[in-house]
Amino acid sequence: MNNGDQLIISFIIPVFNSEKDIANLLNRIISLYNERIEIIVVDDGSSDSSLEIINKFCCKYSYIHAVSQENKGASSARNLGLRLASGQYVAFVDSDDDLSDDYVDLLSSVCEKHCPDLIQFNWLQGGSDTVFSNIDFIKEDGSMEIGNYIRDVLSQKYNQPWNKLFSLRVLREHQIYFDESMIIGEDFCFLLNYLYYVNSVYAVSSCLYRYEFRDNSICDKVSPSYFSDYDKMYSSMLSLIHNLSLNPSFEKNASDSIVRTIFRGIGHCIRNKYSLKNIGNALNMTSVLYGVDYRMLSGISIIRLVLIRLRLYRVIYFLMYIRRRGRSRI
Repeated sequence: MNNGDQLIISFIIPVFNSEKDIANLLNRIISLYNERIEIIVVDDGSSDSSLEIINKFCCKYSYIHAVSQENKGASSARNLGLRLASGQYVAFVDSDDDLSDDYVDLLSSVCEKHCPDLIQFNWLQGGSDTVFSNIDFIKEDGSMEIGNYIRDVLSQKYNQPWNKLFSLRVLREHQIYFDESMIIGEDFCFLLNYLYYVNSVYAVSSCLYRYEFRDNSICDKVSPSYFSDYDKMYSSMLSLIHNLSLNPSFEKNASDSIVRTIFRGIGHCIRNKYSLKNIGNALNMTSVLYGVDYRMLSGISIIRLVLIRLRLYRVIYFLMYIRRRGRSRI
């Protein structure tokens, strides 16, 4: 295959018990098909008919490839897909989401014309009982200043892997994979590890991905076990800042971001009926609790951290509740 015929985009789709959705997604990508894409579907030990449905598509379309493994989680499934990918760029897609009509053509054009290390685009999000809204942090197309992008990432604007294209060359050269030991934040740490090797970021202002909130919301799953992963997230933020010799203002973004994450995590743990003792014990096992410098925080984050360190967890839950009612900035 000459360079002009090389695959541009490898779609990697982790699947677990997605018999209700996977056919719709595959048909969607098929409708956008051009000869320079491939679709890699990784069945993560589904117990329903997902794999049977996927195999029927593979028999019909030569550019759809299926692989199955025992249930190890989405990170493991994505890592397996990365090892099998052949395109210049990798797109991660969740099995119950959707793509815009111009996703393939627009991003293929950007890849060929600009060859960036990373492409970031806007997206839509909503749920079965909510109106989908545009998440349009990006206001215009074009190259992004890497420092500004990193600052936005540290503020957790772009955590997800599905609103980006990643260079497979960069991933392979530096052996960047998802941390399979994490239950939350693995997407964010993957991105932070990747950014250390990025020389160019191209922004696309179109909303190209449609993310649907799940019925089993991530908030309903938050437990004290999440705090050790928040610790890893903060460590990865600081490693990126220090390895790239970024100025101290970047640490302020990271510190504000992780304090906000822990604050909300505590509130969700209270909501999910975990004991104050379990929450406190889990927080004591992290370096984040006492590793954040007050001088690196904004005013609101200082208040949050004081409440966390004073173990006023029920107050935190109350403040989160009134914030949802629109009466507080905390």
